[in-house]
Amino acid sequence: MPWFVSNKFGDQAVLKEYRNPAWLYTHITILCRAVGPLIMVGMWALAIAAFTGFYPVSGIYLLFLAILLIFQEFGWLFNKFSFLKNDNCLGMCWRGFVWFEDWKRAFEYFILAVIGFVIGGFSSWPLFVGGGLILVLSIFYWLKAIRFTKIELLKLPETNAGGFTGNAPTPTAPAMEWGTPGSKY
Repeated sequence: MPWFVSNKFGDQAVLKEYRNPAWLYTHITILCRAVGPLIMVGMWALAIAAFTGFYPVSGIYLLFLAILLIFQEFGWLFNKFSFLKNDNCLGMCWRGFVWFEDWKRAFEYFILAVIGFVIGGFSSWPLFVGGGLILVLSIFYWLKAIRFTKIELLKLPETNAGGFTGNAPTPTAPAMEWGTPGSKY
């Protein structure tokens, strides 16, 4: 189903997916779904290491990150449950939670990584490593969010003086691409 957008001049355009031949962009969703659980397991291991290594504040923060990663990285699987699709309180809370997707999730992970670096700094190695792992996951979600899009002009039929559409040939305009590199829109 195409999305319709318009610019400041009132032109309507239809948004289509831009085919990018780079292997990374075609498989970025699979990579995010594979790297996310691996980093989640790393967070659990770092939380255990922080608690056993006398870093309780780092351990609590890493435990919070590990629990958050369970729900966010497996959100696509939890969406299969029917009780989360209902309009009850649990379903509305879940929809608010999964609203963080693509660039919003990347921004959230970036902020959590910065908080981890600020709390731990260089003195708490588990939190420093955990912040780096979350930063890597943030980069993967930024790459997922910046996949290129191509927008083509929507060709509407011209009308005659009486307001009827005629068989007159319509002038063809070159397709305008917004959102691609080198575009000013």
